[in-house]
Amino acid sequence: MKTKNKFLYSTSLFKVNALTSISLKKGVLFWRDKPRWQFAVAIIVLKLLLSTVVSLLFSFLFGAKNLINPVRDEHILHQLFAAVLIAPLFETFLLVGLYEFLLYIQKNQYRKIISLFITAFFFAINHFYSVPYLLAAFIMGYFYIAVYIMANKLFTDKIVNPFFLLVIIHFCTNLLSFCVNNL
Repeated sequence: MKTKNKFLYSTSLFKVNALTSISLKKGVLFWRDKPRWQFAVAIIVLKLLLSTVVSLLFSFLFGAKNLINPVRDEHILHQLFAAVLIAPLFETFLLVGLYEFLLYIQKNQYRKIISLFITAFFFAINHFYSVPYLLAAFIMGYFYIAVYIMANKLFTDKIVNPFFLLVIIHFCTNLLSFCVNNL
């Protein structure tokens, strides 16, 4: 006996059922019977690629010196502890907390997009080492919150926690940067 799949989330473009099978309604893209960790891995890889492309583009446009993080001058253990272990958790907590707070206090129809841009702006301000670094950090902050929004919609059963997914993405990004700078 076949049972119908009940959809947890559905829009005009895609649907998500209880097994996290994602597909476009017109049948163009299917992600059926795949474990949830593949979504997280795909987002991490996409974020690392985005960071690399933005860094290369901004290095070309503004010069590599304008994209250097001052933490790079610290002792290697301080870099590892502060930038790779503590910063992803603390910054993600502030980022998600600010986004949720802004959603809560706003009541207009554009509250999600306004909250997204304000949160990305504050993420960039937190990384204000130079103007090019600020622009790159704004793009990364926007990406983080967009992933958080998407993960909240896709994983309504909370098996994949969107907050910890962002912490892992941020950790991987900072770890890659640490390895490139020190190894």
